Amino acid sequence: MSFSRHQQSNDLAPLRTLSRSIIEGDAQWDGDLQCIGEFHYTKEYWEWTKDVLSRCGKRLRLINAYDAVYTSLFTYDHNSDIIKVFCEALCPLTNTLLTSVGESSISLWDLHDIAGLPMTGCFYDEVVPSALEHTGVDEKGGRFIPRSSKYLLYAYHLLQGADDDQCSNVSIEKWVKFLSKKAIKYHLPPPRKEKKIVRSKSTHNPLGDITTHKRWSIVEEALFEKLCINLKEEVYLSAYLAC
Repeated sequence: MSFSRHQQSNDLAPLRTLSRSIIEGDAQWDGDLQCIGEFHYTKEYWEWTKDVLSRCGKRLRLINAYDAVYTSLFTYDHNSDIIKVFCEALCPLTNTLLTSVGESSISLWDLHDIAGLPMTGCFYDEVVPSALEHTGVDEKGGRFIPRSSKYLLYAYHLLQGADDDQCSNVSIEKWVKFLSKKAIKYHLPPPRKEKKIVRSKSTHNPLGDITTHKRWSIVEEALFEKLCINLKEEVYLSAYLAC
């Protein structure tokens, strides 16, 4: 059965891709591909990450997030040629990749898995939980939102209120500095030189060893008291994952 509006067509028109534009001489790569954002150093982030892995390791494994957090301890090189090939094969009309073996795309599951993006700027009114949502429970007695969320919102508004501009962004640097009270061990690495064919054996990354965590320090206890936090580990982990 055919749809009444369906029309048969034997005309085959190639979809426009960067690859076809290059073949037809309408486009070309201008030298080496420069990728912005390959590495960004955030003061105290690595120290906080290692403590979270040690202190909250069981919780992270329970939600299958331990490996993802662990990988953030290191930096990774990218292959410019692979990025070029991806850009050349991507068709903006269909949002798919047109390859020699046919048309392919990112699966719906992959899209769901990588859908989360960090939020910048002010909260929209509709995403700020109401008082009822903070304290309300469903028919089974389960809370509408995690208990830790109210502490994170409070910390966010404290940081936002510290600026003259009430709609200023709360940067990751401000968030980490406010919530992580670890002694600085990893400093800003020197500027990277041009990429070499052979990767250097030494890096400025943490070693990746996760040592046993220590008891909460006096400074950390003072922060928990300031925010009126009694769910220390839960809020501590939630604050880390929020950035």
